[in-house]
Amino acid sequence: QKITETNLKGIFGLELVKSEFEIKTPQRNFFIDTLAFDPESKSFVIIEYKISKNFSVIDQGYAYLAAALNNKSDLILEYNEQKNKNLRKKDVDWSQMKVLFISPEFTPYQESAI
Repeated sequence: QKITETNLKGIFGLELVKSEFEIKTPQRNFFIDTLAFDPESKSFVIIEYKISKNFSVIDQGYAYLAAALNNKSDLILEYNEQKNKNLRKKDVDWSQMKVLFISPEFTPYQESAI
């Protein structure tokens, strides 16, 4: 995770917003491993890391994506505080938001789903 976050720009062309970003929902709190921003597509990117094959990685990613889209102002606020900028919700293309999964291995079902 640290290697990826240190090299986000070079690997993916992304800006690091926050490591271990917490989104609070009425049901539970979610901890996004890496919250990044794609300046090209003007969208946020969630990155989730797994040490080994994990059978729930896709549903976890979808849950994080839904929580993030339901709490857009939290992402904007974190971006503005971390980057000392004034990004507004209307400046973000929310339809381009995505989740990246980094894992040494995926199940055949996960590979098909992605």
